[in-house]
Amino acid sequence: MEYYKRWRHSRGYGVHSPFAYDLVKSVIRIPQGYAYYGYEDIDVTAYRSGIPVSYIKEAEMLLRLAAYFDVKRAFMPPESEVPYRSALLAANSRMEITTAIGRANRCSLICSTDDYLPLEKLLALLNTPGRIFAIRNTPEGWSQRLFDALEHGVMLYDRHRAIIVSRPEMQKVAYSIKF
Repeated sequence: MEYYKRWRHSRGYGVHSPFAYDLVKSVIRIPQGYAYYGYEDIDVTAYRSGIPVSYIKEAEMLLRLAAYFDVKRAFMPPESEVPYRSALLAANSRMEITTAIGRANRCSLICSTDDYLPLEKLLALLNTPGRIFAIRNTPEGWSQRLFDALEHGVMLYDRHRAIIVSRPEMQKVAYSIKF
């Protein structure tokens, strides 16, 4: 049953929040035949680095996420794969990308992998209005803890990834989706 819910939500069915629906349709599921110019940059850097195809799809989604929110500053772990960095720069070539944990509080997009950013740090950054989180390889139980701490906004998640957007004007909602 959970798989069916993820499948439905991934296509926008059953997503009742207009903002979350637009986020699913514009970032998670892009219409066929529609592409960003940055996809080619991601493909080239992935090919040169020998990165698996699954990383390319995630990088393309990160590009759409950064473009959707017009991100100016982003935090990313220093050991992040090259296509992810290319994705952010393709969304905005003037984007300031920092790898210093102490400067993450200045960023509107927080990208993390595994437990690179400790849960306590994520929780402290969570409720800043307009802040977006993209977490890959989410440790067990973190999605639920983050959602419980979220005051207002939306969370899209599966077992391994989460996208969280803090929005003060909306009730908090979570949708289990298939990325």
